[in-house]
Amino acid sequence: MSGREAYKILGFKDISALEEKWRAAQRYNAFDAEKFNKAMLSSLHEIEVDLTPPDDLYVCPFCDKTSFRYQKREGEVFLACSSCGSNITLNDEVWKNPRRRIEILSLTSGYPGVYILRHLSVLYGKHDSQSAILDAESMEIEKAFHALSSPDENVRYRAARSLRIRHPPQAFGPVVAAFGSEPLAKIRVLLVQVLPSIGGTDAIPHLVTAMEDADPAVRKAVLHALSSFEGTDAREAVRRAAGEDPDVGVRTLAIHLLEKNSIKK
Repeated sequence: MSGREAYKILGFKDISALEEKWRAAQRYNAFDAEKFNKAMLSSLHEIEVDLTPPDDLYVCPFCDKTSFRYQKREGEVFLACSSCGSNITLNDEVWKNPRRRIEILSLTSGYPGVYILRHLSVLYGKHDSQSAILDAESMEIEKAFHALSSPDENVRYRAARSLRIRHPPQAFGPVVAAFGSEPLAKIRVLLVQVLPSIGGTDAIPHLVTAMEDADPAVRKAVLHALSSFEGTDAREAVRRAAGEDPDVGVRTLAIHLLEKNSIKK
C-alpha cells in the first residue's frame, strides 16, 4: 500500500490535508482530543502499509523531533532520542510488530492521534510535509500581524496570545507598533510578555518606555520582562519603579524582583 492509499483510509486526500488535520488536532479541547485519539488508534490497525521508517529514525514522543533511533545493548532493545536524551525500552513482542510499536510510542506521547499523524507525515512526506508546515506557520504568523490592528478586540487578543506562544522573531516590529496603539490593557500585557523572547536586548528600550503605561497591570508585566535582563538600563528601570511608581502594587513587585535578583537599589 502506498502513502497516498494510507491517507485515503485515514480520510485525507493528500499529505497537505493530513498536515492540516495535524495542526488542528493540536488545538483540540479535551473532549474532541479524546474522540480524535480513539479514531486515529482504530485507523492505525486498518492501514496495511509498512510503518517502519527506512532509516529507523522515529518521531520522539517527548520532544516531537525526528531523532528517536533504534539501539540494542546487552540484548535489550530500546529507542533513544539524540535531541532530548529520552529513551524507551521495548520488549521483543512490541519491537517485532511495527504497528504495535507506533501505538506504544503514540500513547507515550500523551497525544496518540497527533503522534500518529506526525509519524505518517514524516514517513511519507518528509520534505514536502516539512515545507507545508513551515509555509502554513508563516501564513498564520502573517495573519496574526494583520489581526493586531483589527477593530475587534477579541481578534486582537487572540493574535497577541498566538504570537506570545509562537514568539517569531519577525514579529518584533509589529508587536512594538501594536503596543503603542493598543487601547486595552489586557492586550498590552500580552504584547509586553512576548517582547523579550522576540527582541532580546533590543526590547529593553521599548520596555523601559512601557513603564510609563497608565495601567498598573501593564507596568507589572513590564517589570517581569525587564527582570529577565541583566543590562544596566533594565536594572535601573526596576530600581526606579521600586521607589517612584505611583501604584503600591507595582512598587512592591519591583522591590521583590530586586531582592530576588540580588539587585541593590
